[in-house]
Amino acid sequence: MQIVNNRGGHISPVLSGALPKREKTKAYVFQYPYIDREAYKETIHRYKTFVQQYNQKVEGWNAEITRYNTLVDATLQARPATREEKEKQEHFHRQLCHLSIREYNQEVETYNKVIRPLVKKRLHKTVKYASTLIFEVVLNFTAAQIKQRNGTRMELGKSTAGLLPKTYLNPYEIAHHRIADIPGLSCSQATVARHLRTFRDAGVLTGYEGRNQHGTKKPVRAWITRKSWLLKMPAPVLNAPLKIKLLPCLKVQIALILYIRQEHF
Repeated sequence: MQIVNNRGGHISPVLSGALPKREKTKAYVFQYPYIDREAYKETIHRYKTFVQQYNQKVEGWNAEITRYNTLVDATLQARPATREEKEKQEHFHRQLCHLSIREYNQEVETYNKVIRPLVKKRLHKTVKYASTLIFEVVLNFTAAQIKQRNGTRMELGKSTAGLLPKTYLNPYEIAHHRIADIPGLSCSQATVARHLRTFRDAGVLTGYEGRNQHGTKKPVRAWITRKSWLLKMPAPVLNAPLKIKLLPCLKVQIALILYIRQEHF
């Protein structure tokens, strides 16, 4: 057995010098996905490496953002915002406060170019050491949901091969996660929600869906980034175009044999 990631065995670069970018969505069909103890340990190691390199870049990004915000302050000092402009600022923030820092700052640039420099960018946040504990629970939830998915498919007589679904992450359930009736974490669900948003901003979680505002129990859905997540497979990873999931089951099997490039390990 080997530990491979969901790019078919090729280790992705951890993080480039540029700002974190949204990962391009590709279809990766797994024969039988699961996370065992060895893959779990390796994932935690890669997570720590990923976070360390990300945190080293935050200072440089924030220096540029601070210079940008200084120009906004100077503009407002020379020509204070009118009442109407202040109302637009508040509306802008209410409508876009749920976005990641990267996405929010992009909207700020667009808004300030169209109107005038009125809105400041957000500073990037480092991923704290304590976040490792929450990431471990996130990884446990991911492994459990993959296992449940495989079991359900087998009970229904369906193939376990398929695209990997996003993980449901409920801040309340994560905060109250217990192992052998012992609390795994000692924090509130609001704290967990804040860490999940930091994971999203740092690129630890991708394909992020949902808004986990303070106090909500509504889960978000996301993948752990391919740059830090390793999966162990007992069978080849099958790289296939997304359209094959629309085919009937029998045709899928034929397509997997005739069309898909299989990578053995």
